[in-house]
Amino acid sequence: MTSILNVDEIAAKNGTDPVTLTKQSASKAWMGDWSFSTNSSGDSFNITSNTDNGTGDVTSTFSSSMNNADFSGGAIDNNFTLLKSSSQTSSTFGTKSHNTSYAGYDVTRLHHTVHGDLA
Repeated sequence: MTSILNVDEIAAKNGTDPVTLTKQSASKAWMGDWSFSTNSSGDSFNITSNTDNGTGDVTSTFSSSMNNADFSGGAIDNNFTLLKSSSQTSSTFGTKSHNTSYAGYDVTRLHHTVHGDLA
């Protein structure tokens, strides 16, 4: 027999802490639609601010820091562009984009996600 669980909210026993996930993982931070031209993002989770460091270089600061700087993060853009993470700390995630000549390049729209353990 299949079971169905219908709830409006799941909380830890104390009612305020996040629920501990076991045998699964959820993104701990993400940013959608970062625009270099407007220095803004469409939506985000656990991102308190973004800093445009120059052509193709943005650093996002987490609202809640990660446990350490060894988390997994990745970024994509709406078109094919070479991207790499940079300057990763427990409280920030940097992304640099460049063209095929490895020159800095401001992508049209940048999206990234971070997986790991929160502090």
